[in-house]
Amino acid sequence: MRRADGVERNRLYASKRWRITRRHKLFTQPMCELKHPGCLGLANEVHHRVAMQDGGAPFELLNLVSACKPCHSVETLKERRAR
Repeated sequence: MRRADGVERNRLYASKRWRITRRHKLFTQPMCELKHPGCLGLANEVHHRVAMQDGGAPFELLNLVSACKPCHSVETLKERRAR
């Protein structure tokens, strides 16, 4: 089951719709919104506020947060530990 979820997630992130949504989010909010210690300021990744596996909408702009790599890693690690 876990592998199937990963395959589906990879399919989503490879989709044209995701690339367009991601580009739009980073264009409208180019600065990191998470601002953890070590923040680089400029966002180059997009984080889901509510993870897709928790029912978060993958393409809903209100569910997306612009993030730099270090801040995105911190958020992802916090989510994994909470599971």
